[in-house]
Amino acid sequence: MALLSLPYQVQITVRADGKTIAQCRDGDGNLLQGPYSVYVNGSFDTQNHPNSIGTFTSRIDMGGQDSGQVQVAGAVAWKSIRINCKADGTAISTTTNEAGVILHGPYVIGVNEAFGANRIVLGGQDDVGASFVTTTTGPPAPVTNVALGDTLAMVQTKLNAVPAGGSLRFPGGYTITGSLTGKSNITLWADDDVLVNGTMNFQNTAGWTIRGATPGHGFRFNGVRVNTNDANGNWFIGNCIFNNAPTFADGNDGSAVGLNGASFGSIINCDFNNCQGTVLGKYTTDNITVDGCHFINCRQPFSLQQGTSTSSGRNWTIQRCVFSGTTRAAMEFGPSSTTAEYFTGLVVSNNYFTGFNYTPNSDNFAALLAISLVGQASTNTTVANNWIDMGLLDRGHGAAIEFTGTGECTNNTILNWLFEGFLYQFNWNYHDNFRYNVGIAAFPNPSNYTGTLEPSTVLTTAPRDPGWPARISW
Repeated sequence: MALLSLPYQVQITVRADGKTIAQCRDGDGNLLQGPYSVYVNGSFDTQNHPNSIGTFTSRIDMGGQDSGQVQVAGAVAWKSIRINCKADGTAISTTTNEAGVILHGPYVIGVNEAFGANRIVLGGQDDVGASFVTTTTGPPAPVTNVALGDTLAMVQTKLNAVPAGGSLRFPGGYTITGSLTGKSNITLWADDDVLVNGTMNFQNTAGWTIRGATPGHGFRFNGVRVNTNDANGNWFIGNCIFNNAPTFADGNDGSAVGLNGASFGSIINCDFNNCQGTVLGKYTTDNITVDGCHFINCRQPFSLQQGTSTSSGRNWTIQRCVFSGTTRAAMEFGPSSTTAEYFTGLVVSNNYFTGFNYTPNSDNFAALLAISLVGQASTNTTVANNWIDMGLLDRGHGAAIEFTGTGECTNNTILNWLFEGFLYQFNWNYHDNFRYNVGIAAFPNPSNYTGTLEPSTVLTTAPRDPGWPARISW
């Protein structure tokens, strides 16, 4: 039995029926092709997840083409979580309790404290796309430290000297008094709250990370943004806070994170508070993931525009995010009356929408939308397992979902909207959704658009609020 050296990573994606797609990777990102057993030790978080089933030990079995096992923590095997992997690292799994009943989460399993305050988040009908990644213990070496008395010029000089793969570490309580120019292949690490009063410019770079140690304790951007325009691979912004970002003069390319031309990047566990639209945007993006971000009292968190080229607009993922107090649309992809904009592989899953507080102009609530995916050349779109509640203030207005082109829209719970949704173009598959206190059911608009439309289940009593989706540990 081999011991898997830390950090390790187990990615778990859970579907509504309890089935799981999983991958196990080592600390270097190499896919483990098993069979491997990952043992975890701990208890459910009964305070935040009252449906948990108590203290236990458990095992994840990952099978595959290779032989051997990996034991992460010594624990008695408990077959509540069984993942049967294929040779390519993907897996189908059923997650059950001791009685064999499928768990429909979300649930949290604490991991042995010897490995830090890590956790595995398991989901079901309320938590699609759950995953587990160990929290790193600190910034990647070699580390260059910023001192509390360093001037902006001194910080920029230190940043310029950080070698590829290294980190610039900021102490909690430091204030960055102006703009910094980043570079490729470095990490900017905040031990705790670091106030940022100038733009961080990472335009046309790759391989970098801007992050705090934990969610809510990192770089705190005060009305300024990160410029990721044309950033082109393996970049990350995580555990950061963006407050009061204004709409900039161009009005388009992101009040908090400018994404024009950006590709192959991730924004993880960030908080956006009172940021004006567009918060994240906007032109010709590709392969972007936004995971576990909270948008509170923001105007139009997402606005994305593409042309007709098939070399961009691919594989956007928005998952486990919270949208509360949104003052316009939460997201718009591809609105255009003249161009059939191209998106493919777009996934919007396991998000939580509530408390819309629309500020109309002259459009009479026409732009009050939760999920608006209207690129006319879109293919292979997934909208699944979202909680979409208008809330009380604007109840009876707006449209919950606009869905365009091929793909699947399923297992969404829609509450208190005027329109459940509009379906555009052809060959969509709309099925197994739920609605409560919704005025008008989903329909193709106009009626000559065709696909599979299964009427949603009409709930006669208000469904249980699942609460905010759990963030991954990152």
